[in-house]
Amino acid sequence: MASALDNLMQATELRKKLSFTLAMFIVFRAGTQIPVPGVNAAMIEQLFNNGNLFGLLDLFSGGALSKFSIFAMSITPYINASIITQLLTVVIPTLEEWSKEGAEGAKKINKINRYAAVVLGVIQAIGMAYGLRVAVNNPTFFSYLTIVVSLTAGTILLMWIGEQITARGIGNGISLIIFAGIISRLPSGMAVMYRYLQAGTINIFNLLIFAVLAVLMVMFVVAITVAYRKIPVQYAKRVVGRKMYGGHTTYIPLKVNQAGVMPIIFASSVLMFPVTIAQFIQVPWVQKVASYLQWGTPLQTTLYVLLILFFTYFYTAVSLNIPEMCDNIKKYGGFIPGLRPGKPTIAYLDKIMNRITLAGAVFLAFIAVMPNIIVWLTGISGIYFGGTALLIVVGVALDTMKQVESMVLMRHYQGFMNRRENMHILLMGPPGAGKGTQAEKLVADFPIPHISTGDMFRAAVKNGTELGKEAKKYMDAGGLVPDEVTIGIVRERLSQPDCVKGFILDGFPRTKEQAAALDDILKDLKIELDAAVNIAVPDADLVSRVTGRRICKACGATFHVTFNPPKKENVCDKCGGSLYQRDDDKETTVKKRLEAYHSQTAPLIAYYKAAGVYKEIDGTQPIDKVYADVVKAVKGK
Repeated sequence: MASALDNLMQATELRKKLSFTLAMFIVFRAGTQIPVPGVNAAMIEQLFNNGNLFGLLDLFSGGALSKFSIFAMSITPYINASIITQLLTVVIPTLEEWSKEGAEGAKKINKINRYAAVVLGVIQAIGMAYGLRVAVNNPTFFSYLTIVVSLTAGTILLMWIGEQITARGIGNGISLIIFAGIISRLPSGMAVMYRYLQAGTINIFNLLIFAVLAVLMVMFVVAITVAYRKIPVQYAKRVVGRKMYGGHTTYIPLKVNQAGVMPIIFASSVLMFPVTIAQFIQVPWVQKVASYLQWGTPLQTTLYVLLILFFTYFYTAVSLNIPEMCDNIKKYGGFIPGLRPGKPTIAYLDKIMNRITLAGAVFLAFIAVMPNIIVWLTGISGIYFGGTALLIVVGVALDTMKQVESMVLMRHYQGFMNRRENMHILLMGPPGAGKGTQAEKLVADFPIPHISTGDMFRAAVKNGTELGKEAKKYMDAGGLVPDEVTIGIVRERLSQPDCVKGFILDGFPRTKEQAAALDDILKDLKIELDAAVNIAVPDADLVSRVTGRRICKACGATFHVTFNPPKKENVCDKCGGSLYQRDDDKETTVKKRLEAYHSQTAPLIAYYKAAGVYKEIDGTQPIDKVYADVVKAVKGK
């Protein structure tokens, strides 16, 4: 533990972020103590008890609502605005398009959330000023206006603090504000238990049972929060030019508690609303309905559970778009083994998600009613130990810990990079040596770009650069791109910011002239090549590797007659399509490609040996052993 904390404190950036976050927490807690002018706070405190909406809102505000401070509304208008926007995304095409635009779309949606939060804040402030009018010392228009402006300004300030924490601190600022508000109530809760113990209302045994149940609840919530069902997804291999992509297996993590805490909040708000209204409307039938919906009554508990089940399915359906997920999987050449893309995949995921959602809904209902069980078992009441608060605290804590962990890991990586100064690699080898496979593994472990000649050409053409337009002329005509154009495109690509810390260059240079040009480019960019790694494989093995390759005509899956044969000859195991041998994979073509490689590219070995950066790897070894040798060669500089 001590070493872990010491490691955290050694990270300067992390220390600054933690300090900033704590400073914002102090501002937040200070604001909860500043009362809104012209209001009798003592009278308002009488309205706060278990079973009304004010009690739930007071929990989120960290006690600011019961004190009627400038932060009385907390961040709830912004949360409500975000929920409404999220729901509207399903029905408004413009919002749906923005949600798919990545960072730029998120900025637009967040801007709408801010404006909507101000509007909702004004409406909520007016409602609170009117509902709590009995506590206003001087009920004039100016007094109500002061209350509305103070409450709205407080919410806007909290919204700004939350965004600043997100940008300059640790974790999600909005979530952390709610987290801080809930945690701030723990000391008062412990004080209540101490008074119960002193008065003899409870004994040590009751307190022990409460503590054990609390710990078990936390453990249970943590386990379910991080739990998910893995749905395997296979990505078929596809060949683009002379490069092979895909062929790997991953999974879709379907969370057990996909809806999070929202169903409990929705259900609580619906049931608490009549009870809250009854405090201000002295109508017999309203009072009668409110009495049936008091917290802990059989009817209230039953309706509570049913509403949680309903809202869990509703919110999961809104937040998780299974048809869109399936389309994305299909778009990138993925499929669930044993299922065809399209409707069968959608139906399968719907079925699985319905089962998972049921488990999540039951979990949420159990957590929501657990406080009632705890009160019955221990006799300790008056302490809000609800599922809403627990889920929020656990969820925010886990997310924040993950961010801290990622920053620590990044620090270690950057430390490695700093010690090594850079990681600029030239990957060499004949066709079929496995350069693409090793490059994929390197990119997975080291966040540096893998750059191939084809990638550079396609990027230049797509971006419409002058050199890209020039290259396109030759490519469209079916001719070879001249060296001067190729070298210019390489210079453009290596000048981009993502190449400063490193790159994996594949397919360039192919000749000594291109190698000399690359040296000039790197010199101008003040970059030093770390290693020219050559994956050496005998021609006989290469011919066997390439000529034995078979491709599925339907799904593009790749097989090998020796190393990865299909169960049925010339029939794809995955989709039942027919297998064929590409013209480029036929023995005559392969031998010609190898002859061209040896005549043009092999002399580069001598060139880089003279430069002192040449590293040769035995490519006949197992893939993982080859990769280990590649990493060792790169680190060994």
